[in-house]
Amino acid sequence: MKKADIFKRRDDISWKIIEDRAVLVDDAEGKVFQFDTVATEIWICLDGHFAVSDVIDHLTHTFEVSLQQAEKDALSFINRLSSLDLVIQADC
Repeated sequence: MKKADIFKRRDDISWKIIEDRAVLVDDAEGKVFQFDTVATEIWICLDGHFAVSDVIDHLTHTFEVSLQQAEKDALSFINRLSSLDLVIQADC
């Protein structure tokens, strides 16, 4: 994954925010996912408009964490979402 890559949530994943946490339902797989607040912020950013680098910058400002920590968290979580087939790389 490159920092210039842009990802978007799959259109067929239902989700909502409950008490600052995203809850997702993947009907195709019959799975439910619940994210913590950092993961929820990343999930919200994955709308097909922001590059991974933008997500990292957003995390540094929102949570007042170091660039290195934000990068580690974002890359790890986006990789995990991709491996679960919850996000896809957006066409640019």
